[in-house]
Amino acid sequence: MNRQERKEWYYDQTHKIIDGVSCKQCTVCNEWFPETIEYFYMKNKSNPKKGFKAECKECTKKQSLKNRNENIERARASYRDWYWRDQKNAKRVSNYNKKYYAADPQRKLIMAKEFRQKYPEIANAYTKKHRRHNINTVEWIACKDYFKNENGKWACAYCGRTEEESYKLWNEQLHREHVIHDGENDLSNCVSACKECNSEKHTDSFNDWYNKDNIKYNENRYSKIINWLHSDYKRYIITNKPKRKYVRKQPLNEVV
Repeated sequence: MNRQERKEWYYDQTHKIIDGVSCKQCTVCNEWFPETIEYFYMKNKSNPKKGFKAECKECTKKQSLKNRNENIERARASYRDWYWRDQKNAKRVSNYNKKYYAADPQRKLIMAKEFRQKYPEIANAYTKKHRRHNINTVEWIACKDYFKNENGKWACAYCGRTEEESYKLWNEQLHREHVIHDGENDLSNCVSACKECNSEKHTDSFNDWYNKDNIKYNENRYSKIINWLHSDYKRYIITNKPKRKYVRKQPLNEVV
């Protein structure tokens, strides 16, 4: 029996027609499934003529998970190389994660809770790094009003992009940006910034990033930010009112 004859014999053993449907036998679980993409992976997506893999989808997933758990470090290194190889891969992962968490919003909360319990030091460091401003709504609106553009629209303090443009590009409002990364969390260290400027500045100091070498630099906007940080913010800070002490009134029948 030559090579071609062996191929034909093997094909006859693993393929047959059941109820008028062409079916294929999985070489792992020995179950018969319709020979479609619903039950089998393609050998090569770019060349469909090569046909389907010998194992069904479920067996392929189990074997892949087993190999990953046995070689966890190699799998992580391979994923990182694939992720950073092309920007399209990163976008593909981002889109998949959005769909995954949108299907069930509780998934994100459960995974975050499990991660915090398993890696408390990493979670605490992340929380400390990504601190939130202690600013109420009135103060934040005052901050955005201060950095309005010539047309009277809320805009980024760095590049001048309006909040409407920010919604169109990223579906996000202006960010509360820490001018000094490790500085205060109140209004004295906050300006309105678009997503792009907030990401680009990251942990850089204000003068190192926002200077004449930066294509987004504008002298008027720079002066406005400096004036805000030095003194103008003080006009919009709202001091917390002291809490009133509750005094229980005596019922009329207890009054002597």
